[in-house]
Amino acid sequence: MEALIFSVEVIGTIISVLMFLSPARTFWRIVKHGSTEEFESLPYICTMLSSLLWTYYGLTKSGEAVVAIVNGFGTLVETIYISLFLIYAHPNIRAKTGILVGILDVGFFGVVILVTQLAMEEDARINAMGFLGAGLNIIMYGSPLAAMKTVVTSKSVEYMPFLLSFFQFLNGGIWTLYAILVQDYFLMVPNGTGLGLGMAQLVLYAMYRNAKPWNIISVLMFLSPARTFWRIVKNGSTEEFESLPYICTLLNSLLWTYYGLTKPGEVLVATVNGFGIFVETIYVFLFLLYAHPKMRAKTGVLVGILDVGFFGLAILVTRLALEGDARTNAIGFLGAGLNIIMYGSPLAAMKTVVTSKSVEYMPFLLSFFQFLNGGIWTLYAILVQDYFLMVPNGTGFILGIAQLVLYAIYKNAKPSININVVSDSDALLEQGWHTQSLITSSSPTN
Repeated sequence: MEALIFSVEVIGTIISVLMFLSPARTFWRIVKHGSTEEFESLPYICTMLSSLLWTYYGLTKSGEAVVAIVNGFGTLVETIYISLFLIYAHPNIRAKTGILVGILDVGFFGVVILVTQLAMEEDARINAMGFLGAGLNIIMYGSPLAAMKTVVTSKSVEYMPFLLSFFQFLNGGIWTLYAILVQDYFLMVPNGTGLGLGMAQLVLYAMYRNAKPWNIISVLMFLSPARTFWRIVKNGSTEEFESLPYICTLLNSLLWTYYGLTKPGEVLVATVNGFGIFVETIYVFLFLLYAHPKMRAKTGVLVGILDVGFFGLAILVTRLALEGDARTNAIGFLGAGLNIIMYGSPLAAMKTVVTSKSVEYMPFLLSFFQFLNGGIWTLYAILVQDYFLMVPNGTGFILGIAQLVLYAIYKNAKPSININVVSDSDALLEQGWHTQSLITSSSPTN
């Protein structure tokens, strides 16, 4: 557990630094054009105040040097951004920016230091700083709402920098994960809010720009079992691993590639799931190569029935008996149904957690990424009213939450039984945890 917490701390620090640096391109544009154009200064002013408060929190609370260092770096970077705003902004915006800096970053922060130093003892001071930092983080994460409104009204993402939105999503996600692990509610609430708003910004970015930047999530899902297959190749055996999740994921990729090729404007759906077909074919081939004879025979039969027979039948029926929207809807129903089955596969593992009172065989990161993956595609599906996407990913989102709740309940519990499984936590992955939603969604027509 300590190793996991340390790893998350390191990753969180790197992502926070990248988030602070992500607007650099925007400010290069401001300097180059000699104008702040329609960009808003409030997000940077709020981020600077947040950095000041968390630096103070890190210096006040023992053992929080990392918090102080990363936010001290943030304070320096945000000071540079605000200085550039004051130099290049229109006089009215310059005056507004100067007033907000004076009120928030100088006045408010100065009052906080005076009150906490003169009127509070150590624990009360730390709690007060935690509440202030958490509250401000929620405001800070919400500050792009004005830019999001501009995106919706103008149908353009020009003034909502993608990198800032993307790193807000990552930053909120990784620190929410950390907060769950250490049970720090001062971190959990604001970063959970940031995670949700980051999702919303990415959804808007996908809606009002042709590219779908987070297809990287689906690609990473396809590649996540690479470590397991390296073990299989190294040991020359599939041991106790199961081939069914890969066979089902291959069928899922085949169906959604077919969906993407059938429905106009769905090239990206076909592309990312076509990549999935390539990767899953390699996984299944390695199973056929390294499995013992009975497992090899079972795998071959399942591939023949599902990936060849069922998929071939789906193509024949939809091509010969259906046309236009009916064909697209039929493929969508098939894909959504398969995704619901795949999302439900971790239920057996959740039962094991409850009965054994141990999360040893429920990989935390996979539960967390199922939660993220289901959440972001559910949010997108609601906005574009795509029910084929909404139902399976909503199911995955809810199951992801349930898994995180179980992890929080049982991560420190004493196991009630001794589980001895040859294939350790990776085996559980193969018995259902790999089966994440790998759907990409359609572009709405404007």
